[in-house]
Amino acid sequence: MLGRGGRIVQSFSIGDVVRLRIPGADRTRLGRKFLPCKVLEIVRDNLYRLGCTLGTLDVCYQAADLELTLANFHELEDIPDTTVSLTEVARRLALVNSEESRVCSCQSDCSTRRCSCKRVNSICSQSCHPNNHQCSNH
Repeated sequence: MLGRGGRIVQSFSIGDVVRLRIPGADRTRLGRKFLPCKVLEIVRDNLYRLGCTLGTLDVCYQAADLELTLANFHELEDIPDTTVSLTEVARRLALVNSEESRVCSCQSDCSTRRCSCKRVNSICSQSCHPNNHQCSNH
């Protein structure tokens, strides 16, 4: 079967791990472009209900919107029973990624709230200050 742009569209079965493109309007500039999902239900021909790490997506997607991936995502083994939109998932993942990419660049021992990592109760990572061996927040 041919899909959008003349591509050959494959069919998926329940339990397949696929990736769904996150629209540019929903993601940040450095956010991920694809969301790994698991096929939970086949609603009709070429229409699939998907689950991701934050719950079941509220919209069913066509096979042309999906790509089969062979990667194994352990976080997709236990999908919560909540219903979420793709926009909400993209925003929540962007918040998680921004917290993980925090760097402080402190010159001192990071023991006061002047350190941006300490201020949000996060530990300093190796990328914060690789040459500062005085850090006490690690």
